Amino acid sequence: MTFLHRIAHSIAAVVRGIVQGLTLGFDALVGPVGRLSDKIEAHLLNRTNLLRAHYAAPRRRDAIYDRFEAETRS
Repeated sequence: MTFLHRIAHSIAAVVRGIVQGLTLGFDALVGPVGRLSDKIEAHLLNRTNLLRAHYAAPRRRDAIYDRFEAETRS
């Protein structure tokens, strides 16, 4: 019976190591993926105003585009 306990403990240690390795790997990916997601979201938010301006009525389009230009310069 002790022989089976040794095998079980060895298997448990291997599985524990694999799970810890996967957890560390996923934790290491969370930061860069989160930052990339934030950058993409900010870019799309800026583009949304330009797209709305592009498809808006001509006078409104010019006003929105001019406002966006002023915001990006400052």
